[in-house]
Amino acid sequence: IPLDSELSARDDQVINLLIRELIDSRKIPYAAPMPNDHRLVRVCRQILEDPADQRDTNEWAAIAGMSRRSFTRAFKRETGMGVAVWRQQVRLLEALSMLSTGSPVTSVAMDVGYESPSAFCAMFQKAFGVPPSRYAF
Repeated sequence: IPLDSELSARDDQVINLLIRELIDSRKIPYAAPMPNDHRLVRVCRQILEDPADQRDTNEWAAIAGMSRRSFTRAFKRETGMGVAVWRQQVRLLEALSMLSTGSPVTSVAMDVGYESPSAFCAMFQKAFGVPPSRYAF
């Protein structure tokens, strides 16, 4: 549809159809909301910098300078999810980004922290309903 001309009736119908399809499409509920607490932000930035980081909740709590219990409660309160789920969201979002630039599935799996390509493929299929090869270019 040309941007510099008025919309024809057909163009308008196509746009409305696309909008309806997007609204009706299966929503991909993957996001990694950032917390406001600077201690939690420190942890989130480290995970964003290296999604493959295998540290556990105790180690993340120590980095935040909080007890495990305070850390998990604060993280859930500020992001709406636990740190393990948040990290998984980051990994899946990073995987989508890498796949869209043509990175091979095996490399993506290892780079985002999965122990094997098959584990990554299973999680990706479960999360998005399609295998990661569908996102590779």
